[in-house]
Amino acid sequence: AAMWSFIRRSHSICSGVKAVVRRALTCIIQRHGAPFCVTGAASLFRIHPKASEPREYRDAYLNEVEAAVMKALSRHFLDAGVLFPLGAAACLSTPMRETDLDLITSAFAEFLKANDHLYKELGQ
Repeated sequence: AAMWSFIRRSHSICSGVKAVVRRALTCIIQRHGAPFCVTGAASLFRIHPKASEPREYRDAYLNEVEAAVMKALSRHFLDAGVLFPLGAAACLSTPMRETDLDLITSAFAEFLKANDHLYKELGQ
């Protein structure tokens, strides 16, 4: 019983933290006026180089410009020490600490700040 209580409490805390990360990424997007959106549930999230959330599989398909932006984003994350899979959902894990989560959000903010020339072509 104690273990199940711990698992439920841990899951609840982790779900809340993960939602905070997705909201933080969304706030960063809004602050920069960038045409990106964040989707996900539970421990998974995905950053899309589109202003609105994909509603079906075809909406998530990347055109040439979007693919180039996501390749640059993936490389930027890797340079910052974050494994951000190109074309797949990223995953937050239970052992992550606040500093890990801050690294994800700050790396994304740095990318948007340094690469507005890349993503300004999105949606045109």
